[in-house]
Amino acid sequence: MKGVSGRWYLPPPVMRGDCMKITKQDIVDTSIDLFAKHGVQNVSIEQIANTVKIAKSSIYHRFKGGKDDIVDNIIMIFDEMVQYNTPNKAECLDINSDARSVLFKLFFVIKGKESQKYRKINRILFSDQHYNDRIKSYMLEDIFKKREKNLIYCFNLLVQHEKVEPFNAIAAARILNHLYIAYAMEDSHNNEFNPNELPVILTNLQNDCMRIVQQIINGNFPD
Repeated sequence: MKGVSGRWYLPPPVMRGDCMKITKQDIVDTSIDLFAKHGVQNVSIEQIANTVKIAKSSIYHRFKGGKDDIVDNIIMIFDEMVQYNTPNKAECLDINSDARSVLFKLFFVIKGKESQKYRKINRILFSDQHYNDRIKSYMLEDIFKKREKNLIYCFNLLVQHEKVEPFNAIAAARILNHLYIAYAMEDSHNNEFNPNELPVILTNLQNDCMRIVQQIINGNFPD
């Protein structure tokens, strides 16, 4: 096409109607499915584009950094899910809530009541942490450290405001965090992974966590 200056240039690509209907969330959701099945390092932008049925350029139009930007979005979704299910200070100190209700919400994620999307992302994070620097950094700072700090913080609030008897909050947090990591790691390497079914290992995780929670509530966890 010839411009007003007399120079020839390529016109901008015209997106088909179907492409215009594809949202960033559609691309992220498709990427989550593919990454959970094959691993982040084994999935290309071209594969994502083919699955969504749009051009590669359309993905780069929405995610300038390509796969790295998609991974960042996935991490953000996971982090929001974790934060949403972590009681804040007001919830811990709510006079209308007892220790049991606070602890049950605290372990919504840890005890295995995850949505399908949560389990898929969990599989991605634990499977690809050694191959992707973004995931590795998030796992180290947020999953391993931040989760434990949140548990200790909530435990100490419950003790300070006499909702439970004094107990070793640091030891309890570490035990529960290590339980979560161990079971999550096992689930992420399960060859028969099915996000639609709650596997035995997550049922065991729920039972182990609830046993410790019950010890805290009953005042039987060692100080």
